[in-house]
Order: sequence, then C-alpha cells, then structure tokens
Amino acid sequence: HYDNEVLEVVIFNFLQSGNFRAATSMIHMIFDSDRKFKLSNELWAAYIQQMCRSGNHHGAVLIYHHFIDHYSSYSHENISAYNNESIEFPFLLTPSILEQLAAIFQHSKDHARIRGLLKYFKRFYSYISHRKTYKSLKISLVEAYSISDDLPNALLAFKDLSYSLRGHFNHKNWAKLNQLQKMSVFTNHVWRRNNIKTNSNRYSDEIPVDIKSSLDLQQDSTARKLGVELFNPIIDRNIYTSPNSTAMPILNGSLYTSDLPYFEKIINESLDNITSKDHGILTIIPTILSTHFILHIFIIKGLSKNYRFKEALLILQKMPQIFPYINSRTLLREENYINILHYIRE
Repeated sequence: HYDNEVLEVVIFNFLQSGNFRAATSMIHMIFDSDRKFKLSNELWAAYIQQMCRSGNHHGAVLIYHHFIDHYSSYSHENISAYNNESIEFPFLLTPSILEQLAAIFQHSKDHARIRGLLKYFKRFYSYISHRKTYKSLKISLVEAYSISDDLPNALLAFKDLSYSLRGHFNHKNWAKLNQLQKMSVFTNHVWRRNNIKTNSNRYSDEIPVDIKSSLDLQQDSTARKLGVELFNPIIDRNIYTSPNSTAMPILNGSLYTSDLPYFEKIINESLDNITSKDHGILTIIPTILSTHFILHIFIIKGLSKNYRFKEALLILQKMPQIFPYINSRTLLREENYINILHYIRE
C-alpha cells in the first residue's frame, strides 16, 4: 500500500525539475503494482500540462491510456476489450489538450492514437461547437500518415478531411444548413435514446472469438443459458444527417497547401510513382477523381517546384472538364497560379 501524499510530492518534484522521464516511469510503476491507486486530479492536471507543453511522447502515451483508451481495456480480467465506455475517467480532457496530444502523436507517426483522439472527441464533444479542434485533429491524422510515408492512408484521411469543408462545395445557404444540422442532431438523439431503451438495434458484427477473454466467453454462456440477449445498442454521436438528407459538411473554409506541409511533401515525392511515364501527367487524373478535386493544388505545387510548368498548366486546363458540376471560383484557386509564377521567377 502506497502513501499517496508522499508519492504525489515526489512526482510533482520530478515535474518541477523537468525530469519528465522519472515522473512518467514512476506513475507507470505505481499503477502496474496497484491498479486501485489514484492520482489526484490536481497532479494529473499538472502532469498533462507539462507533457503537452514539452511535447513529451512517452508522457502523451501515458495520458492517452489513462484518459482516452484506458489500459484496463486490454486486461485479461476486463469483461470486454471491445468497449471501454463504461470505464470511469478522472476528468474530461479539454479540446485544446486533445489538439496538443494530436500534435505530439503526429510528429511521432502515431496515427492510431490520433484516431483514438477523434473517437474520444466524437464521444464527448460536439463537432459543430468545436469546429477548430475537429479540423485540427483531422489535419493531424493526414500529417501523421504523411510523415509515415503511408500515401494510401494519407489520401484516405485527406479525402475525409476535404469532404468536411464547406469551402469545397458550391455556395449554399449555410445558415439554413446550420438549422438543418441542429434538427438532425435532435433526430439522431431520439434514435440513439430508443436504441438504448429497446436494445433492438444491435451491431451486426459480433466480437471475434479469438480476442474474447474468459469472462467474455463466460458472459456469452450465461446469456445463452438464461435465454437473454446481451445489452449492445448502437450508440453513434455527432451525426448531422437525417434519413432524407445527404452528408453535409461541418467545417468552414477550405484547404491550402500550407495547412498540410507533410502531405504536400509526400505528394511532391510521389508524383513520379502515381503517374505513368509512358502516358504522361494526365494519368494522375484518376487519383484526383478517387480522392477529392482539392488534391490538385498539391499536385500543381509539386509540379511547379520541379519546374514542370507545362504539366501543371495541363492539369489546370483539364480540371473544369473533369469537375463540370463545380463552379470555377470553387474549383480553381489563385494559389495555383501564384505557385506557378513564384517558381517561374526562381
């Protein structure tokens, strides 16, 4: 049994002296030996602040597994390693803390934990009320894949981000759209509440047997013997569509190459790989079509950097033909021409 007060003083002194590795190791050691041990919220707050301020990856991982994806979910004794929503967390992490953790994981190529942050954010916060954080987390995910040189997943994350931005759509009455989104949120709240009440809308996929713990299997066996169904309703939050509406973008603004420097870098380095030497630059068109039209601004900049101006202009010439349903003001950006002129002058 530990003396909490003494341990907290020691950990706090480590934090004050900048010995973050010792503080993190000590917290790990204490929780490993005593699962019932609890740090005070005040010390947790001080620890989180110091780790985020210093960009400490090991500290960020510890925070993640105590507040986001709790380490006990991976314990053999846990009833289900599939869902940790029943676990009590000390307190909610603020959106700004989530952004800082995402930045740390981004530079550590830790895209899996950024996905965990997005899941946590979806559970506890409103996308519409915290648009800045939502956009920041999505950007961090794209950048993490890009730093990892994982182009396929970087493109998928980029596509998801691009379709979330209103600036990539033809002009609409966004004020009216905001009202529709609020109505959709309430509709989905009712749907979610009814799922919880009736347990009638369960996930179609069951937990794979090979990852079930002995307690999971025991729970299944008991349910079969008693002739009851396990409680497993669908609980999905931050849904801004209704059955009669299509997906609606939530974030304001648009993307620029400066928003995604690592994604820009991987596109620049991959231009030769995603185009055919025999058939020229236009073979990159299918990649743009399968991703999002805004991808072309990164391609144009990459071509311009490599002084391939004719190819850049050819892509720009083809864009209105490929995306005729998008008006020219939305489709073609001044940034494209600025980049071409900038590198011509060099």
